[in-house]
Amino acid sequence: MLSSHLNHFYTTLANGADDEIASLIYRRDLLSPGELQCCVNGVTHHCRAQSEDGRILERHRQFSSSEEFALLIVVPSWMEDVEDNYVPLIVDISTEQISIAGIVLPFDGLMTNLRGPVCAQIGELSAAWIIRKINARKMATA
Repeated sequence: MLSSHLNHFYTTLANGADDEIASLIYRRDLLSPGELQCCVNGVTHHCRAQSEDGRILERHRQFSSSEEFALLIVVPSWMEDVEDNYVPLIVDISTEQISIAGIVLPFDGLMTNLRGPVCAQIGELSAAWIIRKINARKMATA
């Protein structure tokens, strides 16, 4: 079931209009119009295809301890040959509508509104990405 939702999610990321991307932002109801547009701009900067055949390729998936959130490490197809081209998306997968809570870290507008278990799960996934990057750099210099 998650796979079919992810396919639609990735297609929307690569080819969706701004309003479709906005519909993918986690708890967008908590954001001001300016904050929402900032989130949309960040997502489109990293994920919008530069041609009709562009797509998002998943490289790694890690779930939070409760499996309500996931860290999806993706690569836009047009950046496959670019070094360090990963886009670490933190997404809510608890409903059929997958939504983006942040890229590496939660979006700024959401940070003050995240509490308790949700904050812990998102923090867990952010830390996983940062530790992964630190370990990769250590391996590269060893």
